[in-house]
Amino acid sequence: MDKGKFNVKEKQILVPESFMVDVYMLILHLRSDTQASDPNLLLQKIQVVINAKIESQKRRKDFTEYKTAKPNTEQREQARQDYLDGVGIHKDWRSGKETLARNVNPSR
Repeated sequence: MDKGKFNVKEKQILVPESFMVDVYMLILHLRSDTQASDPNLLLQKIQVVINAKIESQKRRKDFTEYKTAKPNTEQREQARQDYLDGVGIHKDWRSGKETLARNVNPSR
């Protein structure tokens, strides 16, 4: 990737401001510009935020697949089950097709 140029077709995501500060501080540390923060702590904080964001994106993808699949198909039911797995709803708590997923917020 050329410096200063971004792929405008690439999907954009939002991240917390504190995450960007942690990334910047880590970069400064790796460049030996500062010794202000513990790099291991910064790496742990960054990893937590990235893992949470990846999980959030996976849940959003599963929800979108569920909602856009053809009604009453195996693909739709599988996408629904994947989404419910992602948001942590235990299999014993699930009812018939599509009733529980309507009450779950996909952005969490």
